[in-house]
Amino acid sequence: MSTRAGLVLAVIVALSTSACGSAGQGARATTPAKDASPKNEPPRAQDPVLVCADTRESVPADQIARIEIQGARVPPELCARVKHGIGRSLDEQRVDDDVRALYADGRIEDIIVHREEGPRTVLVYAVRMRPPLVSFEIQGADPSGALPAGVVLERPEVADPGIIHTMTSDATRQLQDAGYPHAKVDFEMTPRDGGVALVIRATPGPRAIVRAVRFEGPSSDRARELSAAMRTTVGNPLDRPTLERDVLVIQADGYDKGRITTTVAAPEIIESEGGAAVEIVLRVTEGPIFRIRKVTFEGDLIGPVKTYERDFWTLKPGAIFSRTIAAADIERIRAFHEARGSVVDVNPSVELDAARETVDVKVRIEQRR
Repeated sequence: MSTRAGLVLAVIVALSTSACGSAGQGARATTPAKDASPKNEPPRAQDPVLVCADTRESVPADQIARIEIQGARVPPELCARVKHGIGRSLDEQRVDDDVRALYADGRIEDIIVHREEGPRTVLVYAVRMRPPLVSFEIQGADPSGALPAGVVLERPEVADPGIIHTMTSDATRQLQDAGYPHAKVDFEMTPRDGGVALVIRATPGPRAIVRAVRFEGPSSDRARELSAAMRTTVGNPLDRPTLERDVLVIQADGYDKGRITTTVAAPEIIESEGGAAVEIVLRVTEGPIFRIRKVTFEGDLIGPVKTYERDFWTLKPGAIFSRTIAAADIERIRAFHEARGSVVDVNPSVELDAARETVDVKVRIEQRR
């Protein structure tokens, strides 16, 4: 099967499953454990000690009798992340797991693990907490803290440069997607009053307005038809996610009209001087119209092939191929099987004959095990 046929198959399957998703801020990355192997170093006497576990019973010298978290401003709830346990020999894997769990809290900047040996062995997690955020300011936002295009930066829970960098990078991307191609959001952290003062500086720059949308490849009539299907329109701000959606719509429109070899190049965005206006150039190669030559069914059928051909498959030999119709036919086959207690995957594949401008469709039905 050709690469183009594989692409068409992917579009059919993707659109027949109606999958959707949303983008948002990603999960915070866990800092890798550092110096997790316990060392025989005593804790500094001036740092407070939080006792997570202790036993009054006598335990062998090679077993842990007490577990502590040492450090300034250590919240008591951190003990819940320590799972090593007392009354057992030191387990370095459990120590490493504890270190990772402590880092995952997000408020810890550094951890060193050591043990105090003596009549009672003490396992100590010496931590340095991140400094508290004593002030938060956004420069370039409106009084509510919102940036243009509804981009909002919320006060971070901890003064973690990595998290703040991710937050400002996401805000920059959102502004650029919303038509501010030269937007930039950065930050500065300075020590203040025993903590950190955070200043975020947002420079959106001019918002780019779509001045023209130009097609290269299709006829003028076809270009008008494709333009009508787009959400990107002249006179409105450039919206990159919408433009990406429009590219998919143009390609899908070609598939619906039998132009299976349709390709759309990445849009070219030409900025005016100063960036206040843009021209969008869309290069489209549509190719010939393909018609169905034959359709075959195989796999876990629960009825005669003629039943599938007659009742569930609309695209008969000679018909112009259509991605939308094929997707609907796939759903009918699934529903037919499900109504009879059989959950199946319906996997179409296509084979193109460029010389004859025909397409063979093979529909494979597989019951889920």
